[in-house]
Formats: sequence, C-alpha cells, structure tokens
Amino acid sequence: MTDKHWNDDITYVFSTHRLFLKGYGLWPLQKQTVFTKIQWGFCLIAQLMILPCLTTEILWSSQDASSNIESITFFASTSTGLTKNLCLIASQKRLSININAAINDWLSVKDNMETRKIMKKYAVQSKILTFTLLYSLYVCLGMYIAVVIFINLKQIFFTDLNLVNVNATNWFLLIPSGPLSHLITGPQYAIILTIQIVQSCVLSFLLFTVDSFFFNVTIHLTGQLEVLKNNFKTFTNELNIKANYRKKFVSLINRHSLLIELYQNLEDTFHFLILYQVVILMILLALTETQGKLMLLSMTLKAKTTAAQAM
Repeated sequence: MTDKHWNDDITYVFSTHRLFLKGYGLWPLQKQTVFTKIQWGFCLIAQLMILPCLTTEILWSSQDASSNIESITFFASTSTGLTKNLCLIASQKRLSININAAINDWLSVKDNMETRKIMKKYAVQSKILTFTLLYSLYVCLGMYIAVVIFINLKQIFFTDLNLVNVNATNWFLLIPSGPLSHLITGPQYAIILTIQIVQSCVLSFLLFTVDSFFFNVTIHLTGQLEVLKNNFKTFTNELNIKANYRKKFVSLINRHSLLIELYQNLEDTFHFLILYQVVILMILLALTETQGKLMLLSMTLKAKTTAAQAM
C-alpha cells in the first residue's frame, strides 16, 4: 500500500519505523529496486566488517581474558544485528501482510470512535516505547562517541611529548581492534574512527528499529484482540434476526481467524530472533559472572601474596 493511502493515524504509528527501515532497505512495503538492494548490502557489509576487528581484539589483545567482556558484548550485539537484518529481509512478504492489515484497520475506524479510542491507546504505548528507545540511543551512542574522541584529543594535546614515544601512540578506537590501535598514525586513526562511527550507528539504529518495530506490530494486534472482544460483547447484547445474527457471527469468527494468521506471521518472523537473543543474553550473563569470579580470585591471591611477603 502506497503512502498516499496513509492518514494521520497510520503516520503516527508507522512513520518512525518506516523512516529507519527504508534507510536500511528493509521496509516491507517499499519497492525492491537496485538502490534498495545497495542500501541493504551497504548496511550488511558495515556490520560484517565489525567482526574482524573484534576477532583481532579477542585473539591478539595483550589484556587478560577477563577484560575481553567488552569485545564479547560487541560481538554479541553485532551478531544479533546481522540476525535481525537477515530475519527481516527473509520475511518481507509476511511483514507486509501485517502492515497492510494494520493500515486497513486504521482506515476502517474513521467513524467508529470507540474502536479508534482502543487502537489509539495501544498506539500511544508503542510510540512511548519507540521514542524512549530512540532518545536513549541518541544519548548513549552520542556520549560513547564523544568520550572516545575526548580521550584521544586529550592524548594528543595534553600529553607531554617528552615523556612518551610519539611513534607508539596507543589510540583508543570506538570498536576494540586489538593491536591495530598501536600500529596506526594520526591520519589513519581519523579515517578508521570515521568508519567505525558509521558502523556503530548502522548497528545501533538497526537494533533499536527492529525491536521497536516488533513491539509496534505486536501491540497493534493486541489492540485488535481487545476490539474483537468488545465486538463479541456487543454482538451478544444485540437483538438480530436469525440471518443477520448468523452473518455477523461468521464475520467475527473470520476476524478472529485473520488475527491468528497475523500472529503466526509475527511468530514465524521473530521466533528464531527472540530465541537467539535469549541465548546470547544468557551467555553474556554467564561470562560476566565468570569475569567477576576471576577478578575476585585475582584480588584474593594478590592479597595472600602480599601478606606472605610481609611476614
């Protein structure tokens, strides 16, 4: 369904996700052209190119194993972003059915204020979550990039050159990259940092967009179930002739069947993604706990060694 069929309600519900997903070439209703495929390919490559940096950091970093949790977290986020990208591109047809159904729902309630009120309630919830995630992303990502830039500027302008080896500058990269930070010059660092900022933005906004989009479509279907529930209540309280009674009952059953199909579309699209995120989260929690235990053990051994030397 093209944008000319959209009204203010549809724009309110889907405009944010349409804006970001179109940028990735993943909006289910957009026409697949060479340009959209280039967009999708660029975003996919930008995410894939993060993995070699993280692999280098994990395998060749001079830091101890317990400090690699940041790299592992980056790795988990990147793999999750790639999974979301592939899930959406593989489920374009199913998602387009759901979005078109939602658009038809909004177009059909212009004169039904009670139904529109229910749908608006759930749309507001979705909008609140979407903008909460979006502005949180702006703040967190902006602060992270600013801190990285500040650390390197401080190293350039506020370090006594007589006390350090200017040929062995330890640059602080946005994405952990192992020994690469010791091997590059200032101009090379500026180029790599710019590339990594683009990669981080592509990954971060994809993670935000897919999560909020899934919630948006799901919460809309939740609202439709409430609308259907109210329609059943109204139906049982109405006095109709037998023919009208049967016809309306069949229409309600058909509506229920359609909602089940739409939920099945969502499940088929996101079930693997949700499972993957749960598994990744459990692994990260386990690694974090292991890191804490290793740090505690290291501190205990150091304290015992110090005490033994003092004796």
